[in-house]
Amino acid sequence: MLAQISQNTACNRLHSAEQRYARWLLEMRDRIQSNELRLSQEVAGDLLGVRRASVNKVSRNLETRELITHRRGLTDILDSAGLEVISCECYSVVKEEYDRLLGVPTNRQSTR
Repeated sequence: MLAQISQNTACNRLHSAEQRYARWLLEMRDRIQSNELRLSQEVAGDLLGVRRASVNKVSRNLETRELITHRRGLTDILDSAGLEVISCECYSVVKEEYDRLLGVPTNRQSTR
């Protein structure tokens, strides 16, 4: 948890709202194991520390790239790999730590 908090703090300071939003969408998808995320842009803005209008702008940009669809209170992830490209490296750092703590095998570990 400390590693995740530290990484998120650095991420919020160093990376763009678009990178952080892509990271956040991927992290939530991993936690709930669904590409359908129920949240408003206002709540997303609060979580990212930006105005709702900023989330709206980023969301429209991701929709234009066909990575997500967004309608009132619902965001669907269409292209996780594309979001990973946009997301900062913080997503993979936190995901690896989370998987390590939960004992999830990675590509580098044997699944035997």
